Amino acid sequence: MLEQDFPKVEKEIISKVLTYLPEDDARLVLTWIMENQFYENNKLNQLQQLMYLIECFGTKVGALILLQEWEKNNQICHDTFLILREICLNSMLKNVLLFNLLLLKISNIFDTKYTNI
Repeated sequence: MLEQDFPKVEKEIISKVLTYLPEDDARLVLTWIMENQFYENNKLNQLQQLMYLIECFGTKVGALILLQEWEKNNQICHDTFLILREICLNSMLKNVLLFNLLLLKISNIFDTKYTNI
C-alpha cells in the first residue's frame, strides 16, 4: 500500500522505515521525504543520515519528534543524534524515578500493614 502512495521512494527505504516505525509514523516520514525530495540523487546522503536516526530512535521517540528535531538542527545528523539521545535519557530517568516512587509507596503500605499485627 505505501509503495503505491510513495512511488518515487525506493521500496528498500519504505521497507526500512516500516521496520522501525508503525505505519502511521512511517507514512509521516515518507510524506516528509517526498515533500523534501529526499529521493533525488543529490539528497541521498541526507536520506541515509535520516534513516540512521530512524533506526536508532524511531521506536523510542516516534516520527514526529524525530522529524522536528531533524529540521530544528538543520538536518545535521550529529546534532540531531545528541538531542534525541538526551530526550531518550531524560525519558528513561523519569521512568526510573517513577518506578522508585512506586516501590517506596508499596514499601510504606507493607510497613504500615504489618507493623500493626
